Amino acid sequence: MPICRDVFRGDVLAIQVLDRASIVRCSHSEKFAVISITDPQLKHPVVAPNKFCSAILQLSFSDVDERLAKLSIASPYVTPFSTLMAQMIATFVRQEIALGVNLTVVQCDAGMSRSAGVASALSQYYNHDEAFFLAHYRPNRWVRRLVLEALQN
Repeated sequence: MPICRDVFRGDVLAIQVLDRASIVRCSHSEKFAVISITDPQLKHPVVAPNKFCSAILQLSFSDVDERLAKLSIASPYVTPFSTLMAQMIATFVRQEIALGVNLTVVQCDAGMSRSAGVASALSQYYNHDEAFFLAHYRPNRWVRRLVLEALQN
């Protein structure tokens, strides 16, 4: 599956999914917010300086599914996505939209699963359309589900 780097422009929220290498070169000419996701053992990449970058939310969690997340594996290298993290994303995006920021860039290490799970949930909730992300990426279903639940509460 080829990786798509296009910005999906929905009715309410524009969303872009990027990988670790692309976020360091990310540049937009409109206000945007970044959700940066990385593996627990890695440092977050430095987002390219840009006067239009409004805020950055940094999260660290493993790309695991619901089954592995529920096993509660005790390891410094496996950190499952949680409802608290999903709530942090929902709050962050709501605050940015309230400030007039209508572009959210979501980045994870590969730019294919975790970031696409977040993007898919955001697009479904705000734009009532996640087809773009389902067609171009492999969204992590556990991440998508928890973010969508957090947005709906």
